[in-house]
Amino acid sequence: MYKIKNITRGKLLLGDLGIKLDSGEIIDLDSIHSRAKIEASNNLKVAEGNELVAVLHKDVINASPTNFIDPSILSAMEKRIRDQIAQQMQTQSVAPQIENVAELTAKLSELITKMGESKSNSQSVGVEELPLDDDVLRAVHEKSIRRMTHGMSGHVKAKETNQSSEAVKNADELDNLLH
Repeated sequence: MYKIKNITRGKLLLGDLGIKLDSGEIIDLDSIHSRAKIEASNNLKVAEGNELVAVLHKDVINASPTNFIDPSILSAMEKRIRDQIAQQMQTQSVAPQIENVAELTAKLSELITKMGESKSNSQSVGVEELPLDDDVLRAVHEKSIRRMTHGMSGHVKAKETNQSSEAVKNADELDNLLH
């Protein structure tokens, strides 16, 4: 909490924090800005120095932790946790153990038959395609393009060119033969 009060008779502006205080107004700066930004504010420093604001309450924030954990303790904890995890993994088996290939083949064939039965029992739902007018499709496409490009700007220049090559002529000729 970093509470200040405007102790002047007029309005006070702290421009770098974007704060405007009326006469006698109290505000908690921590609720608006980070402590780092508040501490770096030149306008606040000048206002405090010229006694334009009174600091009513300022919490002390420790940047560095006071607790220090010995690395040997951390490594011992890590070793214990790893041992416990390894022990848990050994006691709990994730998949059933299969002794021989014949048993594995029997289990797989059983699974395949169950899958085949579930497919035959399932019902298929038909999808009906609705005829759409080209104008409606064009309008939907234009609307979606407008939404995707809203707020974008750019300078794209394009020219339509017709290229007549031997490959295009051959493709047109083949198309005419097929139709």
